[in-house]
Amino acid sequence: MSAGMDRDREKILDEYRQAKERGKSFYPYAVFKDLVAMAALTVIVLVLALTLGAELDEMADPASTTYNPRPEWYFLFLFQMLKLFPGKLEALAAVGVPLVGVMALLLVPRLDRTISRHPWDRPRWTALGMATLSAVVVLTWYGAQTPMINRAIRTDPKITEGQLLFATFGCGNCHSVFGEGGTVGPNLSDVGLRRDAKWLEEHFKEPREVSPGTVMPKIDMLVEERESLVAYMKSLPDEGRCMSCHSLGGVGR
Repeated sequence: MSAGMDRDREKILDEYRQAKERGKSFYPYAVFKDLVAMAALTVIVLVLALTLGAELDEMADPASTTYNPRPEWYFLFLFQMLKLFPGKLEALAAVGVPLVGVMALLLVPRLDRTISRHPWDRPRWTALGMATLSAVVVLTWYGAQTPMINRAIRTDPKITEGQLLFATFGCGNCHSVFGEGGTVGPNLSDVGLRRDAKWLEEHFKEPREVSPGTVMPKIDMLVEERESLVAYMKSLPDEGRCMSCHSLGGVGR
């Protein structure tokens, strides 16, 4: 009986070795396994979404001046890659490069006919895969290091409130900040360098007394609102006072 079991075992192992040497085609074997795995994962995600729900941010406000665009961590490599393709080339980074990557991935089973699945037996494709993975990791790291467009609003809530009040009171209809806004009143892009907080507060209280001849109307606002607006004005151009040495949009030195 033992000898019979050994023969059966040897037969099974021999058939396995032969099947392994012949290999199996990507379609339908691997495709079927991938479809089963994706279907199972989809069901799990749907169950979690239906039972636990999905947290949503506030509805997007196109008039907001306080939003810092930042993708999820798994899109940071694309976020960083946009900087390598400025201007009209952005579409190449956002669509072209990912599309080429997906197409190359789909063509790998057709181009690589190596029977062995060991990475060292497929040096070219292993090197290409490692290079791609390394590029994604490096771009993700650099994307994570990118500073916020407006870091001040994350540390001082008064500046956030001041930015909202600037838009609410319609200040941008007469004043411009970094090239955006009206031209009736002075450019406020560097007002934080030119005026101190006390002058700004008095100006907001009685604009025509502090600045004789100005056409700026007096706006009724609470003390807290005035303080927030002053905080926003003092944050211009920025906390580090970069524009005392550098220029942006024609403003600064």
